[in-house]
Amino acid sequence: MAEEKIKSVFDCNIYLQAFLSGKGAAHKCRKLVDDNLIELYISRDIFNEVKDVLTRPEIRAKFPPAAAAAAAAFIEAINKPAEATIIIPKKQYYK
Repeated sequence: MAEEKIKSVFDCNIYLQAFLSGKGAAHKCRKLVDDNLIELYISRDIFNEVKDVLTRPEIRAKFPPAAAAAAAAFIEAINKPAEATIIIPKKQYYK
């Protein structure tokens, strides 16, 4: 029987660090997705935050890798592995 993949949600900081650096924990997290070892979910809010942060002029000025074309390609790529995009509620209610 196949082992079930770990279901994961990355916040904006993980995406930003993975984009800006080819090493470190965020890069390793991203590699787990690329290697199809974990199942990634992304909310529309997180996706929009990543898009906003990567397109800010101050981020592009401070980090040359954040050039417009590279940022656009990364933004498009992060949504592809998250096949089952879900909306994560802003509040959790417990009984």
